[in-house]
Amino acid sequence: MGSLGGLYWDIVCARCGAQKLPTGGALLAVVAAAYFAVSVLDAYVVLDLRHALVLALADCSLTFAVFALALGVRGRRHRIAQTLSGVLGVGAIFGLPMASLGIAAAIWHRLATPLDLVMVGIEAWAILVVARIAREALDVPLFNGLAVSTTYFALEFMLVAWIAPH
Repeated sequence: MGSLGGLYWDIVCARCGAQKLPTGGALLAVVAAAYFAVSVLDAYVVLDLRHALVLALADCSLTFAVFALALGVRGRRHRIAQTLSGVLGVGAIFGLPMASLGIAAAIWHRLATPLDLVMVGIEAWAILVVARIAREALDVPLFNGLAVSTTYFALEFMLVAWIAPH
């Protein structure tokens, strides 16, 4: 599992792509569970547990739907498990610091604005990493991968606003 964690870190750091991941469903199940757990933690920073669970489930469902649809339309169904393993795995990696920064911002209110800026930077990095994964999976130019990634993140933000309006 250590080498798999290193592989995900290499994907986050753009040293390799998600095509290096195993294509099996077992990895997808484990990574989806990790992503779900991190999503619950991330949401639980600002929501009650019931809403955090609903948001995490909706987030996972949206991720599956967006990438399965994009790959299905492009005729790349054979890449669904591998692509979802990549997107969910890097999502879990990015979600941990986001949850930590959210907790810190909730505790130390005077640091909320600088921490929010750091979180925006992490989100931008995540968008670029997912764009690379989409580009490789769909066999399209990076601009198109960025369009898929940006659309996915915009849908996620809308989902959060719908389930947990502030």
